[in-house]
Amino acid sequence: MRIAMRRRREELGLTQVEAAARAGMKRQNWSHIERGRREPSLSQMKAIANALETEPTIELFENYSFDDVEGDEAIAKTS
Repeated sequence: MRIAMRRRREELGLTQVEAAARAGMKRQNWSHIERGRREPSLSQMKAIANALETEPTIELFENYSFDDVEGDEAIAKTS
């Protein structure tokens, strides 16, 4: 998340101060999240996404292929 967060902030030409203000948080909090020192709450994730003019999405299974599933877990293929 932190890499995408920083990349998007830079794409928009925003400083941490400006982005944090858009999200309604202190720059220090923004910096801690962007550097991976603190995990944001769900409400902070939404505020960050709004500040960065994007949708709050989470890729839970980014390196997982449903084709690798066998047995009882095969049901996951249809989900």
